[in-house]
Amino acid sequence: MMQAQVRWTVAAVGAILATAVSGCSDGHHHRARTATPTATGTASATATPTPVPPSATPTATATLAPPTASATASATPSATPTATPTHDPSCAVGPVDSTVGLVCGTTAAAAGTTVRAFLGINFGETTGGASRWQPPTPKARQTGLIQAVQLGPICPQAPPDFPSPPQSEDCLSLNVWTPADAGPDATLPTLVFIYGGSFLDGSSAIPIYDGAYIAASQHAVVVNLNYRLGALGFLAGIDAVNGNFGLLDQQLALHWVQDNIAAFGGDPDDVMLFGESAGAMSVGLHLLSMPGSSALFSAALMESNPLALPYKNLSEAAPFATQLAKLLDCETGGVECMRALPAQQIVDKQEDKSLVLAGLLSGFQGLLVWAPVIDGTVVTAQPIVAAKADGLPKPTLIGTNQDEGTLFVYSALQALGLTVVTTAQYEQLLTRLFGQSNLAAILAAYPPNDTDNAPALSTISTDYIFFCSSQYAADQGDATTFAYVFTQLTNFNIWPDVPQCATQVCHGDEVAYVFNTATNILQSFTPDEEALSLAMVSYWASFAEPEHNPNSGGTTTRPTWPAFPGRNYLVLDTPISTVTDPDHNCPLWDGIGYEVVSTALPEEGGL
Repeated sequence: MMQAQVRWTVAAVGAILATAVSGCSDGHHHRARTATPTATGTASATATPTPVPPSATPTATATLAPPTASATASATPSATPTATPTHDPSCAVGPVDSTVGLVCGTTAAAAGTTVRAFLGINFGETTGGASRWQPPTPKARQTGLIQAVQLGPICPQAPPDFPSPPQSEDCLSLNVWTPADAGPDATLPTLVFIYGGSFLDGSSAIPIYDGAYIAASQHAVVVNLNYRLGALGFLAGIDAVNGNFGLLDQQLALHWVQDNIAAFGGDPDDVMLFGESAGAMSVGLHLLSMPGSSALFSAALMESNPLALPYKNLSEAAPFATQLAKLLDCETGGVECMRALPAQQIVDKQEDKSLVLAGLLSGFQGLLVWAPVIDGTVVTAQPIVAAKADGLPKPTLIGTNQDEGTLFVYSALQALGLTVVTTAQYEQLLTRLFGQSNLAAILAAYPPNDTDNAPALSTISTDYIFFCSSQYAADQGDATTFAYVFTQLTNFNIWPDVPQCATQVCHGDEVAYVFNTATNILQSFTPDEEALSLAMVSYWASFAEPEHNPNSGGTTTRPTWPAFPGRNYLVLDTPISTVTDPDHNCPLWDGIGYEVVSTALPEEGGL
C-alpha cells in the first residue's frame, strides 16, 4: 500500500530525536511495509489480484509535445468527442469517444456484479525530456482504438514494495470505473481520488485504491490518476522554475474529467474530489488555494490532511533545488543540466541526508522537502489561512484517524535504534518544534513521565498536526461541512513493521474501508468490519451526490451523520456513533497557531 507515505516525516522526526541523543545524528529513512499486495491488471475487487508483468506498458502510447510556458495546466482538447460510437469487435468494452480518441475498456467483477474499467488512459503527454519541469500538455487525440485495458506506468519514485507497472516519465494516465449500464446520458456522480505518499511516491495502480467496488455498489463513476512526484514534480525556486507540477498534473486530469466523463456515464457538474494524506493535502490546495481549480469539482473530501504543516514559498524552496543540482553535479548548468539526466538519477538523490536535515533545520515547512509551494499563481495562499479568511467554498467532508501520530513516531524510533523517548529528549524536541515560550503549556497538557514519552509524542502529533488543524478548518465551514473520527481497530495491521499499529488506529487504516479493498491487499474484514466498510462506502458516495449530504442516497442503512457546526463528529467504529467536540487540547493548539509555529533549529548543518 502506501509503503513510503511516512518517509519524510519519519526522517525529520528521527533527525530531531537524534540531535537529542548523545552520539546519534542519523537521519535514516524508514520504509513501512504492508503485506505484499499485487497490482491488478483488470481492477478486480473480488478475486486475488493478478500481478502486472514488469514489462507491461499501456497500449495507448504518448509522444513528446513541445513544453508550454504557461503557469497553469492547459486543458484545450485536440478534438471534441462525437456521438456515442458503435461497438467495435476489437473492443472488449466500448469504444467510448473521448478527447484522446476512441477508448476500449475491460470488465471487472465487484459487489456481485460487473463494471466497466478503462485503465491507463493518457490524459497528458510525456513529462520527460524537454517537458521535464514544465506544465503538463494535454494528450493529443490518437487515431485508431486505444486499448485501455491495463494500468499505466507509474511516475518515477523509489521502488514500490509491491508488484506494479514500470516507471516512466510518460506516466500521466488515469483509470475510470463505471457501471456496466451507464450510458453517456446517465449523469452519475463522479468520485475523483488523489493518492497519498508524502508527495514522494504512490500511484493509481496501488491495489487498495481500486474503484470497482464503489462503482458497482453505489452506481457511481470512480476515477483515480497519476501525478508527478518528488523533485520531478515539485522542484521550485531555481532558474525561474516555480514548481507545483504534480498539482498541475492533477488539475489537468480534472480538466479531462470535465471534458470527457459524460461519455463514461458521469456528471461533470457533480464531481467530488477526495484524497488521503498527501492526496488530502492536494484536495485542500485545490479547494482553498488554487483559483484555477475552482470550477473543476463541486465537493471536497479530505482523509487525514496534516493541515498544520505549512508549505514553503519560492525563496524557501530555492536552497533545496540548488542543493539537489549540486548533488547531481549540475551546479553550473542548473535545470537544463538536470533535464539531461536520467529520471532515476534524480530520484536517487532527492532524499539525500543533506536535504532531509536541511528541511528539519527550517522547521515544520521543511518536513516535506519536495512538496507544493506558495508561488502566487498556481497556489496563492496557505490553505488554513485561506480557510480562515474566506471559509470553505464548497461542501466539505474532513476527518482523521484516532492515532495518526503513532506510525510516524515509532517508525522514527526504529530508524534510530531507540525504544523509548526520555524526558530530556521529549522536552528538547518540543522546544525545537514549538519554541521555548510554548513549552510549559504543552508540558502541562502532555506531561512527561520517567519511563517513555513516545506515547505522549504520538498523541501530540495526532492532536496538533492532524486533528486540531482539521477541526480549525472545519470551524470555518457551514451546514454543508461534515467531520469524522475513524476509531475502528482493524483485525489486520497494514503497517506490519510498526507493531504499535496492531493495537492502535494508525494513519491510512481507513483506506481499505473506503474502497472495500481488504482482499486486494491479501487481507479480509470481519463481518463487523465489512458492515462498517459498506456504510463508509455509502457515506462517501452519498456525499458525491448532487446534494452533497452523506445521509442521502447510498445502498446501506446507516446512522445519521450530523452536520459539523457545533463540532459534531461521526465516529466510524463498530458500532458507528457520534460525539461532540472530542478532547484533543485544541484550545491550546489553536492558541499556538497553525501558520508559522515551528522554531528553526540551531545551525547544526544545512544547505
